[in-house]
Amino acid sequence: MNVIKSILVVGIVLYAAAISYLHFFQSQERQGAQLPEQNAVVTPVSKNKKVENLQITDDKNQSSAGVKKALSSPKEKEPEVTYTKAPKRVPKNALVVTLPKVPKVEAKVPKVITVGSPIYHHHDHKRLSTTLHQPKPKVVEPKSSKASSAKAIVSDLGEDKLGRVATYLQGAYLESKGVIELLKKGGYEILSTTTLDSKNGLEVIVFTDPKIKSLAQHSPFLASMRLLVDKKDHLIEMSNPLYFAKAFSGKQYDEKSALEVLHHLTQTFHSQKLKESRDRLKSTLIAKYQFMFGMPYYGDMESVGEGSKEALIKKARAKKRVAFVVDLGKGRALLGMNLSPKTTAFIHNVGEKNALLLPYPVLIEEGEAKILNPKYYIAISYPMLKMSQFMKISDIPDAITAEAQALFR
Repeated sequence: MNVIKSILVVGIVLYAAAISYLHFFQSQERQGAQLPEQNAVVTPVSKNKKVENLQITDDKNQSSAGVKKALSSPKEKEPEVTYTKAPKRVPKNALVVTLPKVPKVEAKVPKVITVGSPIYHHHDHKRLSTTLHQPKPKVVEPKSSKASSAKAIVSDLGEDKLGRVATYLQGAYLESKGVIELLKKGGYEILSTTTLDSKNGLEVIVFTDPKIKSLAQHSPFLASMRLLVDKKDHLIEMSNPLYFAKAFSGKQYDEKSALEVLHHLTQTFHSQKLKESRDRLKSTLIAKYQFMFGMPYYGDMESVGEGSKEALIKKARAKKRVAFVVDLGKGRALLGMNLSPKTTAFIHNVGEKNALLLPYPVLIEEGEAKILNPKYYIAISYPMLKMSQFMKISDIPDAITAEAQALFR
């Protein structure tokens, strides 16, 4: 039943459409003779005649007279027209309408002026950089009683950067004679010059000044600084006072004093184009540094002798193994001990660039001589040391302790 109903509905719709179609063309035929004046030109077409052309015109002066003339004289040659699409067969009594030409309109885009554009501002706009911002060098007026226009340029070399501090500062190669001249010019006192390897040209220069000695009140091991002249790798390398002040001072760390020592050092060697070493540690780990679980900290020192300051220094000098002595007063002194060539050779296994940890520091205070535990001191001086490298020198810590004990017998 549903199918029959659907067929009837479709039939009724088609019948209504056909009736509407016939009424439409009958009305067009009745109105054909009374077309109003317009821009469109109407051309009659005979039955089954093909439409070849459709021409669009925009003649405003075309009148209804022209339309009547076209209807009354079908024998005249019809004007050629162009078209885009037309049916192959035209139904009976159909009219072909020539549509007026659509006028062309040129769209004019308004000129837009943006405030702040290069039309009004001739300076170049800098691009935002994705690189890390590098702070400008600090300019510090030198302290002097005499008026002077000279300014000291102090860089941020060796300072805490993104939570890390470099262990050393490196510069262009300079022979030991030239290094000593720069140090003296900077007001430093030369404590010793030690040749570690004459074949490869490794020399360590130990120096100090009143400001460096003032750091000793927080840790006696800060009473001197070291600089390596490395002829083989063609560079000089010096200890970073900020790094070792963090390592040896603990809770008494004085950053202001350490920065003053650092800035003076970088100013003295400004001509050598200093840069930071790859060796570095997180600043939060330096004070509590431990190579690995079970290894010693800074405070785990080893006692190597007993006696008064004067007696211990006398014994050490008698062995002809003392490189330097810094008297710190109040029963304290810092010595530099030269190790035997056999023990010193360990630097070739872990890296000659950081060989400035020698001569080995020995502290005398409160009637006792003691040294930093070698397992700690070597590790803090070589922060990038791998476990495999450390195992190659596993006998060295005991050898250093034994030589220090022999120094005070």
